[in-house]
Order: sequence, then structure tokens, then C-alpha cells
Amino acid sequence: MLYFNLMRLFLFFLIQLLSCFVGFSQKHLGIVLDATNERPLELVTILNVNNSKSCFSKSNGEFIIAGKKHDSLKISFVGYKTVKILFDGKEESIDTIYLYPETYSLDEVAIKNKKYAAPIKITAKKNNEKEEYFGFQFGTEHVNYIENVGGHAGKITSISFPLSKAAKYNPDIKEWKLDYISDFKISFYEYDRINDKPGKLINTESIIVSPGNKTQIYEVNLEKYNIDFPLDGVCVGVEVYNSNYKNPKTTFASIAPGIKFIKKTSIRKVESWVRYNRPNFKDEFKKTGINGRTKIRFYESMAIDIKVKFEK
Repeated sequence: MLYFNLMRLFLFFLIQLLSCFVGFSQKHLGIVLDATNERPLELVTILNVNNSKSCFSKSNGEFIIAGKKHDSLKISFVGYKTVKILFDGKEESIDTIYLYPETYSLDEVAIKNKKYAAPIKITAKKNNEKEEYFGFQFGTEHVNYIENVGGHAGKITSISFPLSKAAKYNPDIKEWKLDYISDFKISFYEYDRINDKPGKLINTESIIVSPGNKTQIYEVNLEKYNIDFPLDGVCVGVEVYNSNYKNPKTTFASIAPGIKFIKKTSIRKVESWVRYNRPNFKDEFKKTGINGRTKIRFYESMAIDIKVKFEK
């Protein structure tokens, strides 16, 4: 009798042990697809909520995750609605899981260069920066990098930048009069991260505007140009452009209006460039930078803003 009871007890514990082993050794097989086009989704996160184990789907959408019957699986992916399912405990079955894209709308927003575009009241000696308006010779192009902080694709709908009216560049010299009123050519470039400079031109049409010699925040509507706002950010160029004068001076010309710049002498990374599309100059981008005589590094950044309408 004692032997019989011991055998029953041994068999009971053996069954319990085997059931636990089977329960925790089971694997769930599945495949994750986009519900709109049934394409497999790679790197989808599959989390077993009960044991905190997780895995990622492969390039063909398939995944394998350990668990036991009635475990809850959470399937999530950026841009898609999260799905929860229960593990049925059948190792031989393969579940097909469909994820539906999130439907959201991002309104048009203004992306402002907050570090440099805001008016600065403090003197340069206190914070190593000041704002100035500059006029440049025809063919001079300044470029700023604007980061895509949110990481959303979209279309650039407008650009705006402050301009300052000029009549005389040196009021102490009566003979010094304004020579030319400039137009501006606006260009958008991809950011060449490898070479750290403006890359391929984005806009396919020339954008030439004539703001006149006025003090204003000049805004240009760009909706008709269908300009992409890349995920890696955009380089925005403004060139002092001549479309009205024949044989203008190539040097020492007084050209208006002035473009607002923020000049800094304490910087971590230069993200502005200049090039001179004129005779006797190499047509290439160079970073705004070092004053060779004083060995002071400075950063001149245009105070430009853009507006972007993000895609759904």
C-alpha cells in the first residue's frame, strides 16, 4: 500500500513537471503583414507580456517567440496600430497578423531656427553673438542647414527671412550711393552627410524673387513648386541674383537689401556655407569659418524660417 501511494505521488509530480516543461517550451509561429497591401513587415516588435520575452519579425514578416497557452502577445510597429493576441498553445499553427497603418494628419507648421532667428537684445560681448544685416555682391549664395527634428516627410510650403532697406552704405560719404537692387534666387539642397555640405539640388524649377529694397520679413509661397522636406533635413540657399542689370560692377558694388545674419563666435558645429558663383572664384561650398588674422572662429547664419506641410 505504501509502495502504491509513493508511485502515485511520483507520477503526480512527474506529470506536473512535464506540463510545466511543455508549457514553457512551446513556441509561437507567426507572420506580420501590412493590412492594406499584404506586404510583410520587417522589424516588428512582438512582446510576450506574461514573461517579458520579445523578438523582431524577419524580412519576410515571420517570427518565433516562446510562451505558453493563454499568454498575451503584443505586436507593435512605428506608424501602425498595436495589436494584442492570445497564444493558443498550438506549436504547429502559424498565425497571420495584419497591422493597420495609423491614420493621422499633421498640420502645416513653421520650422524656426530658434537659436539664431530670434531678435537678440544682449550685446555680443556677453553671449558671443549679435545680429547684423549684410548686402553681398551678385552671385554670392549663403546656405543654412535646417534639421528635420520630428523625422516626418513633408512638403516645404514657404520660406521667410528678414531684410533691411539700404540707401547708403556709408552715410559719411555723400557720393556713396546705392548701385543695385538685388533679386534673390532660392534653392533647396539635400544634406550630404558624408561630406558635411549641401548635396543634390531638390527643387527642379528656378525660384527667383524680387522683394525690393524694403525693411520687412519677406515670405515666399512655395506650394506650387512641390519641394520635398527630406527626413535628413534640408539645406536652404539664398543667392544675391542679378536679373535686371547689364554689365554690373563685379566688385565694390553697393547692393541692397541687406539679409539678416546672426554672428556667433562660440559654436559646436558649423552648419552654414557660402559660395561665390562669379568669375575668378571656384563654384563650391565652403563653411563660414575662420578669420585668418585673428584666429577667431565665427559662424554667420542667415535668420531664415521655413513652413512644412507634413504628409499623412
